Amino acid sequence: MIFLNKLDRPGASLRESLKSIVSSGLHCHPMLLTIPVASFDESHYRSGEPGIAGLVDLVNWNVWRWNKGGESVVKELPRFREAFESPEVFPASHPLVPEIFTAREALIDGLSLHSAEFMDHFLSLPPSPSPYLLIPSSTVQSALRELSLKKAVLPVVCGAALRHIGTEVVLNFIGDLLASPVDVQGTMLESSHGSGAQVLAWKVAWDKQRGWMTFVRVYSGTFCALAECARHANLWQQGHYPGSLRYLILILNNAKESANWSYCTRIGLRLWKHYLSAL
Repeated sequence: MIFLNKLDRPGASLRESLKSIVSSGLHCHPMLLTIPVASFDESHYRSGEPGIAGLVDLVNWNVWRWNKGGESVVKELPRFREAFESPEVFPASHPLVPEIFTAREALIDGLSLHSAEFMDHFLSLPPSPSPYLLIPSSTVQSALRELSLKKAVLPVVCGAALRHIGTEVVLNFIGDLLASPVDVQGTMLESSHGSGAQVLAWKVAWDKQRGWMTFVRVYSGTFCALAECARHANLWQQGHYPGSLRYLILILNNAKESANWSYCTRIGLRLWKHYLSAL
């Protein structure tokens, strides 16, 4: 998965970024899942580069809108073209409306080319003026996940991370599309609470004040911050075991809190007391 960042900068081009993915050899089938909304006010499109104010999620067919404080509001998009004439989200004359339909059609056509099952489902839909909009989001997501795991397509999302635009969306797609520990055979991490947990450590970093930090995502079960899990981690040299955990910070919708437990779908930050030597 690729996250196209800094689309709020002057000169940022989504089109050129997608071209560079193919020309640089990263992947020959990038699949755009979100498109940026420069402004919800159509008059701003005539005055230069307004930046980025929201995103259209082409998979779940909704639109995200952020304010200056980084808070987001999500609204469902209509499933019929005629309903777009209502100015609840976009005015009918908004220049992005035709691009939204084009991007959605490109997503559905791309999935159909790589998945015969998805194509059969698409062709079996009843006749409608808006067939590309009637496919359930769960069906699109299921086909997209299957193709992503096979590396047949490369999911691409966009935003402006410094302004928190698109960060929630990309984390949602990470959980929905990418492989989790339950998809492969592995060792269950037993928590002190007595129940199994599947946890993925996806980033290890060093901080001058906090020391070694391990970012984890809990995919199933409950993970205790005080559990001794070093024996299950093959990433550390033999003989270098961590001390007990100081605390765990849950990161969810920009909220930070100290806790001893992290539950399914949450992202946590594990802080170690002692220095660890990595392989």
